Formats: sequence, structure tokens, C-alpha cells
Amino acid sequence: MSEKSEKLYRAIGEIGEDLALGAGEEPARKRKASWKRYAASAAAVLVGVTAVVWAFAKSATPAYAVAEAVYPASVERVTETPAGLFGFLEKSIPVFLGGEAGKNRVYSPVNLYVALGMLAECTDGESREQILSLLGEGNLEAQRTAVTMVWKKAFRDSDRGKCLLANSLWMNDAADLKRDVPERLAADYFASTYSGRMGDEKYDRAFADWINRQTENLLAEHIEGHAFDPRGVMTLASTVYFRGRWTDEFQKENTAPGVFHAQDGDVTADFMHDTFTSVAFRGERFTAFARSFTMNAQMFFLLPDEGVTPEELAGDPEFLALIADWMSFDGQIEARIELALPKFDVSSDTDLMDGLQTLGVTDVLDEAAADFSPLTEATTVYLTRAEHAARVAIDEEGCTAASYVFLEMDGAGDWEPEPITLTFDRPFLFAVTEGGLPVFVGIVNTPAE
Repeated sequence: MSEKSEKLYRAIGEIGEDLALGAGEEPARKRKASWKRYAASAAAVLVGVTAVVWAFAKSATPAYAVAEAVYPASVERVTETPAGLFGFLEKSIPVFLGGEAGKNRVYSPVNLYVALGMLAECTDGESREQILSLLGEGNLEAQRTAVTMVWKKAFRDSDRGKCLLANSLWMNDAADLKRDVPERLAADYFASTYSGRMGDEKYDRAFADWINRQTENLLAEHIEGHAFDPRGVMTLASTVYFRGRWTDEFQKENTAPGVFHAQDGDVTADFMHDTFTSVAFRGERFTAFARSFTMNAQMFFLLPDEGVTPEELAGDPEFLALIADWMSFDGQIEARIELALPKFDVSSDTDLMDGLQTLGVTDVLDEAAADFSPLTEATTVYLTRAEHAARVAIDEEGCTAASYVFLEMDGAGDWEPEPITLTFDRPFLFAVTEGGLPVFVGIVNTPAE
């Protein structure tokens, strides 16, 4: 490797010591995140299954843990990616980032992928086949292997940063449920199991408290007021929590107010400024760059060309190709980047029901067609609620999402970086990756909410 290429390679970010652990990482109890010290992101997918018939009565009991998740003593990092995951990204990202232009949106593909894997365990027949088809796996055994692979690939818990996934199963103790599914979810999805009376305020509070613990209260406003349907049979919950620090922090003295040209009119935002030499990416309709974290994570920022909206780019094959495998991306250029990037804190709530139907998962939503026979003998169980909430924020010190990327360039002849000015003063796209997985993707239509 030439000296110039080596410098360019290092500009993307140096590999963290925690990548060289060899034997794996030790899962640690999460400490309270300092919002001033780190930016953080979180996502949650809530899947509720309701029986229209009333189950037989039992004595009311407060919420209690049937089994807490037991995590492995150490996590060996994996490099493989499930074969069907790219197809899931290709299908789901345009659905959940598309729609009406001008709104901020945040979506965690990893979060929904894991939650749907758990839902597949609760179903059979065509209901299960539709879910597995969307996830890109042919059978449950392959899906279990894929989810375990995603969990290990995304997992990060060290002083350098965190990317933590958590799952849980909330049962109605008035419903007659089979025990095989909870045992399977505990074993293969690291899911804790809880049982209580749906409709009991204490059980509702316990659920919200669990969500808030896993996401460090970043989604407290989104889960506030959540209440189980008294007719509910079971709710599946899956969360992702990420916290990371930039390898090269922005200098606060270089942050200054600027104008962001939002679709609904200009707004004032605080822009972080930096000038550096690195790899940039040019697609047919966008220019992008990546900023690294002090772990195996990075964040991509994609500025659409004038006249192109972020919503249009969400389904662009070049966008998906870049975040899935940037090293194979054809439009890499060596650049001297003058950057102006607004600080932002964006969040969104997404009702997943319509999107799931669009993606071909229909039977579980239909009372007459749903097959939840692995879960219960009742024939009137179907999916009634599927919600997603996510939040991403960045500042001078850190950002949400993870994935360290190394760009290796061997330039021939004289190396002269191309000057590029990237001023993100209009709506743009971002993606946070950990281990090559797009943990969060989103659209910033306005940096101030």
C-alpha cells in the first residue's frame, strides 16, 4: 500500500482495540448514558397479538418475570451476513422511509428483522411462510441461525461504544398459551418472558419500564401511555440501543448557526464544520461520505443532487449497495472534503401494519387466515397492532449507530484529492451501520423538531 493510500485508509477510521478481542466481548450491564457526552439512538418494535374471544378467567396478578434472558458469557464476533438480509433491506427500507415528503423518518431494519423472526416462531402454515419469505429464509431453522448471526454481528458493549439488542415476550395470564414458543424464544432470541393480566395498569407500567430500561429512556415520550388490550394474548417486544463517539470529534468552536433549506421553508440549525481528506462516494443522484466511530461502526451521510428528494433515494439501488457493501461501490473518489453538517435529533413513530401488508405479510393480520397454532389452540388469534418508534441524534462528540469501515485505496501515479464541498443544508439521507449491518436509516427533512 502506498503512503498516500495508507493515509486515506486511516482517514476513514482506525480499527478499535475491541475488534481484536479474539475470544469475544463480555456482555456488560448498561450504564446510564450521558446525553451531553454521547449522542444515542434507540428503536423499538412492538407486536401485539389479540384474541377476539375472552379467555377463561384466572386470579388477577401483577406483572412478574417467568424467565429472564440469559446472554452468552462472551460473544464471538462474526463476519458473515445472512444471505436473505439484503433482500429484506431492499424491500423494507423504501416502504418505511418512503411516503409523504418533508417529514423526518427513522427506521431500524435490524430491529424489525429480529421482531419478525420472533413472530414467525408463533405462526405456522401460510402465515409463517409469508414472514419467512420477507425475511429471505426458507425455514425456521435457517431463520434462527440468521437472527443469531445478526445479534452477534451487531452486538457491541464496551467503553468504546454500545450496540445492544434486547427481546421480550409479554403473556396474558388469562390466556391458555403453549409453553414451547416462549422456551424457543428464550433459547434462540435471548427473549425474557413476562406474564400478567392484560389491562392491568401495573402490567402496562412494567412493559413501559422494560422498554425504557433497554433504550435508556430515549423513547420515553413514545411509549408513555401505552396500554395492553384486555383481550390481548401476547405482545412481542424488540429493542435496539446504540451509543458511539466519533473517532475524530468535531471542534465545538467551529459550530455555527446556518440556514437549512427544509421543504416547508428555511430554518436555522447549528452546523458542525470540518475539512479533511477521505473517501467520498458519488452515485448517479447523490454524493456521500462516512464518519467513523471509535468502534467497528460508521455513519453514512447522503446528500441528494439538486431536484432529488431523500424519499426517492430511499429505494435507489445505489443507496442500498453503498450501505450494504461500500468496499464494492463503484463511485469511490479520493476527496478533500469541506463539510458543513447540521446537528440533529430526529425521531418518528411508524404504524407497521400497512407496510407489512405491502411487503406481503397479510395472513397474520386477517382473523380468518391467521395461523398461530404453535402459540395457542384458539382459532381467533391474529395481529392487531405493530408499531415502531426510533430516534437518532448527533452532535460534535458522537452519533447514533455503529459500524467501523476501512477504505483501502491504492492510487496510481500522482495523488491529488478532488475538492468537494458538502453542505447538508437541505433534506438528506443517513445510515448507521454496525459490522456492515444497517442498524438505523433515516431521512432528515428538518434538523429541528
